[in-house]
Amino acid sequence: MFVITKKLRQHMADNFKMADSASDDDARSLVTEKLMSGDLDASTLAELTKKDASESEQRLEGMISRIVEKSLAGFAAKGGDGASATDPVTAPAETKAHGMGGATDPAAVADPATAASPGTSKGMALMGQHGQNPAGTGQGGATDEVHIRMKAAVERYEDTKTGAYYSKSANEYNQKRFGNEALRLHGDAGRTLNMETDRQMAVAGAWFKHLMRKQLRSKGIAVKPHWQPSEHEQQLLAYTANECKFVGPIGYRSDSERHTRGWGDSDFEFDGEKAHNDLHVKTLLDDSTSGGLEAVPIEFDDLAILTPLLNGELFPLVNLINVSRRRIEAAVIGNPITSWGPNSGTAIGLFNTDSFISAFDNNVYPITGAMEIGLDFLADSPLNVGQLILRSYGQRFLQEMDNVIVTGDGSTQPEGIMNASGVATVTPGSGALAAPQIGDYEGLIFGIPKEFKQEAGLGAGSRLAFFGTETSYSRARGIPVDSSSDERRIFGLNELSYTLFGFRYAINESLTNSQSGMFAANRYRMYRRQGIETTIVSDDWDLVRQNKQGIAVRARFGGALDHSSAAVKITAGQA
Repeated sequence: MFVITKKLRQHMADNFKMADSASDDDARSLVTEKLMSGDLDASTLAELTKKDASESEQRLEGMISRIVEKSLAGFAAKGGDGASATDPVTAPAETKAHGMGGATDPAAVADPATAASPGTSKGMALMGQHGQNPAGTGQGGATDEVHIRMKAAVERYEDTKTGAYYSKSANEYNQKRFGNEALRLHGDAGRTLNMETDRQMAVAGAWFKHLMRKQLRSKGIAVKPHWQPSEHEQQLLAYTANECKFVGPIGYRSDSERHTRGWGDSDFEFDGEKAHNDLHVKTLLDDSTSGGLEAVPIEFDDLAILTPLLNGELFPLVNLINVSRRRIEAAVIGNPITSWGPNSGTAIGLFNTDSFISAFDNNVYPITGAMEIGLDFLADSPLNVGQLILRSYGQRFLQEMDNVIVTGDGSTQPEGIMNASGVATVTPGSGALAAPQIGDYEGLIFGIPKEFKQEAGLGAGSRLAFFGTETSYSRARGIPVDSSSDERRIFGLNELSYTLFGFRYAINESLTNSQSGMFAANRYRMYRRQGIETTIVSDDWDLVRQNKQGIAVRARFGGALDHSSAAVKITAGQA
């Protein structure tokens, strides 16, 4: 926090017509506004505050002197009760009264020459605690330099990282089966994730409130006084713009252009790791610009993915790959064919390379989560806003991510396993629509080649999983040992383990009861385009009457199975 000096006041009055009667808070608000708009540069501000640094020091020294004098007067009033500075009982009590927590200062007991005058020695100790050397202590009465630093706004929030483990999941199955396993972002070099910290939540909340105010102003809607950013939020925003990494494309088009060409259909692509070096603070924080800026701090973009990963049935198992473009063009390479023992003089057969390398192209599709909030939401603290938005948004698209992995149509959504071409189909042993048999599930297991099963893992933490509805799972667990004479269940009585043959059975209700399957999740690629977009709706008549506004948070995903042999399905099971 900068100090409002006489020089700074004079400069603001001469150049920006600031009233002489303006309070320090009003002056700071005006200075911050001019800094953000570029009318006042940081070097000028530093110079204006630096010149009057002595004035601040004098005020600080005067305050310390008054504290010490008051303390000494209290000792003098006692008339020297004979208490010693080394007294183990009275010394801590005296120092505790001055905010030292009862700890004895070594300066009060180390010098035997001062022990004869208890009032003086205690006074000197207090002065030492307040950063002063009194006269007669060998320093010629000189005052030591005192350094006091105000904590930055972001430092007031805890930022200790804690690992994300499935034991912290709201999904009971994940807690029991994978509780001690650290959460990893599959496909991103196996990166281990951390739980969100208060600092990350505060940064995300401050940025979200900034986006809301920005969009209101871009629509010509007045931002009410109690919605204006506090000095604390302004500092958080300045920290975000200067220190945080940003991801997502930068779209400078107007709202009309965005509507014409498609929401988020940006022409600008760049590396998220270097994005913050290419952005200007003024561009990020200037509320007068349109809402077309799509770049967001990585805290805002990244934390929303944590909840689905911790709580999902299928999404945590697949490969999640971060991208920064609308279309992904990749390739799948097959295995060459070899042959043994051609005799001398016999030509070696040539390998046919047709379709040896095939395209694996994906589009990225939008998914939007919407909610309604009270208008006074903007007045809440950044920490509370960050917690509500990120967790609510994560829960909103948690179910959708699981759904598209199995039933996505591939035209408006990522392609799901049930709609992927080339995936083998297992016919139920008792015929179409008949009750399931144990052989049906064995057919799913052995319908996937062993090399894919080995690649997914066959032990603890395997990414090989069955999937189906809750009803289809209960039917599988209900298969008896002998339907005519033995009602014991062939898979045992631990129905709530959600496993078959030791493999996870993921529940997904976007399937019908007649649909189920098994897949190697490491062979499903999910692409996430970084950069979350936010839209605020506050001019709807129904919302106005309810004192609410609508919020739509939009992300973009693409995905597909990268090899058809990595999955197998049943489409005609019991309805």
